[in-house]
Amino acid sequence: GTTKGTLDVPLNDELFVGGYTAGAKFHSASWGSTSSDYTSYAQWFDYFAQVADDFLPLVAAGNNGFDASTGGTIMGSIYNPALAKNVITVGATQSTGRDIFTGMKGLDYLANFSSRGPTLDGRTKPDIVAPGAYVVSAGSRIDEIGECEPPHPSRLPTPTEDSDDYAVASFRGTSMATPVTTGTAALVRQYFVEGWYPLGIKGTGTPIPSPSASLIKAVLLNGAQSILGVQLTLSIVKPVSDYDNNANFGRINLLSSLTLDGENDFATEVHDRVPMVNGDEHVYTYQIGESCESTSDLSATLVWTDPYGAPGCMRCLINDLDITMEKQDGVVVYANGKDDFDRVNNAERIRVPATPGDTFTVRVYGSNLATLFQNYALVVTGCFGENYPTRSPTKSSSPTTSSMPTTSSAPSPVCEDLPGWVDFPDGNDCSFYEATDAPGCPNSGAYSSADGIYAMDACCYCRKGDLNVPSSAPSTSMKPSTSSAPTRICDDLPGWVDARYGLTCADYEDDWLLGEPIDCDSPFGYLFDESGINANEACCWCGGGSNPMEGLVQCEDTPGWMDSYGDGCAWYLENDPFCYVGSCCDAGMGTVLENCCQCGGGNRYIEGAESPSISPSLSQVPSVNPTTSVPPSTSHAPNYCVDEADWYDAFGDNCTWYDDHPFVCEEFGDCCDAGVGTPNKACCVCGGGSLRLIDDGNNSTVTASPMVSPSAGPTSLPSDRPTAKPTVVPSSSPSKHPSLVP
Repeated sequence: GTTKGTLDVPLNDELFVGGYTAGAKFHSASWGSTSSDYTSYAQWFDYFAQVADDFLPLVAAGNNGFDASTGGTIMGSIYNPALAKNVITVGATQSTGRDIFTGMKGLDYLANFSSRGPTLDGRTKPDIVAPGAYVVSAGSRIDEIGECEPPHPSRLPTPTEDSDDYAVASFRGTSMATPVTTGTAALVRQYFVEGWYPLGIKGTGTPIPSPSASLIKAVLLNGAQSILGVQLTLSIVKPVSDYDNNANFGRINLLSSLTLDGENDFATEVHDRVPMVNGDEHVYTYQIGESCESTSDLSATLVWTDPYGAPGCMRCLINDLDITMEKQDGVVVYANGKDDFDRVNNAERIRVPATPGDTFTVRVYGSNLATLFQNYALVVTGCFGENYPTRSPTKSSSPTTSSMPTTSSAPSPVCEDLPGWVDFPDGNDCSFYEATDAPGCPNSGAYSSADGIYAMDACCYCRKGDLNVPSSAPSTSMKPSTSSAPTRICDDLPGWVDARYGLTCADYEDDWLLGEPIDCDSPFGYLFDESGINANEACCWCGGGSNPMEGLVQCEDTPGWMDSYGDGCAWYLENDPFCYVGSCCDAGMGTVLENCCQCGGGNRYIEGAESPSISPSLSQVPSVNPTTSVPPSTSHAPNYCVDEADWYDAFGDNCTWYDDHPFVCEEFGDCCDAGVGTPNKACCVCGGGSLRLIDDGNNSTVTASPMVSPSAGPTSLPSDRPTAKPTVVPSSSPSKHPSLVP
């Protein structure tokens, strides 16, 4: 602390590393700032939680929720870092027993000072509430050594008291509620690690050695209980509701969160690290059996660790997943008390009354993903099934990660476990999964090796294994073999150092951050050096590197490349270094993944080489050697796009309107032809226009789409067409990449 009573917080890259390296899985933060913007601190909390997905930060919501001058509440009073996405933000309720004043109403009432949401981008906060007014805690005595707690509870201090004789004191604040919640989260982790799941008896279930932070968060939110109100003064009580910005999911309650033999009688089902791809749908069904004494509800909670947002973001959610629950009568219920999908939060819960004989279908959707896939955790509790309810996914629950593709024409092969496969970081082979999990590995099949191969793909017991595909079949893995006998000599790119942390390839293979080799499938794999070459390209450990060769690999961004917003590679380097929206916004010149060095594209060559060389790039863009005397093929020459001159649609709008609203091309791209063609044929942003080669010497034009003759097509809209375009970009939305720039 400082002499001014403030706190000196460690720098972002020092805040979590030491504790996590020492084995800590939780970070309890009872501090905050006065900024309501999504700043670099919130970004770092979200980023580290993404990189270390079994690490859960819990942050005090703050004590700024009460206006003493008016006796009312202050909304939007949650500040950094409590407004981060991948944390549990903890508000405070009143306590009970001797820990409250006369006249206070107790556990089911929010403490009036507890800070409230929403965040500036509309997310609901806090996530959960816990007792915080008052709590007896440590209170060391100045100039005393060996202080102890009192010998009997009757000697504990009452609210606001310090103890003159003992090292305890009574305090209030969300700073007290947060460690209460952190301790509860640690018990949830212990539940899975020690094999209490699913029956609630230690050692009888399948241990989950490394439960994700999303799973632990989902358990706590799923079991949280409604509170009745907020006691503003001794005589004024204001009602609250579930999913509002007072208490959101409610007050923590471990007895309603997990099955515990002898304490409750409901069933618990969890799914951890389930990979979801964009547009996919996973389906889970539940048959309600006998009624339970401990609950009459079916509760399902979906949580995912979302990629970090950009500082100042006004739409901070990057990957949008959604959950619904449908009863056998066809009634569909949406999450978080809404009547449609929740588009801003990365934690969603549905809780409905259930009676014996009811059947419920829970669906999880990959609604809008900016990354290739997103892992999620799902927790369901209720009076269903015996041990494992029926799960019926309508599509594959994971992206295609098989280490060896199979062909339908081949006869059914004999299955063998993938040789040498072990999971990361524990080093367990397939025999461990046979001994600890059910067939098909429903609880741990998504664990992967250091080179990104899942247990469900490596082990026959977990579904697939090595299906003895002929050796000529190409491997889909981008990583080096885990075999002790390497198949090729690999050299790291000489002199490569990432531009953010100063990491070398040796650091990736060592234990710089996590006490284990760095997972190159995480954002760390896409950290790049000053020339734009990332670790996945430069380092053998990450599947890059090269065979021994002379000269340094160089990279050039495609000259003149711009996306549909008019931004070039420099914008992505500054605002989206991990290229989360890399597949977006092609203006006819290709995406950033094909054209910008830091995203794996651009033109790569060996400095001083006599001929084009194959680089360690993951990009599909052919390498071009500027020093060679052979000109590059014009089929790969960079190009730019020109909108059709004087084009307009049936509303009188030209391509500029579509540039300003690029995401309407899908809906209106084939619409609104005024006799001179559709937007899909006329406008670059919609994939039309004309492509011009930059370096062909004669400014020749390659027509992207043939234009329709002006005489073809109607000159007015049919009667069933809309008479005006909808508002597709709210006035408060950014005019540029909406998920990254305010």
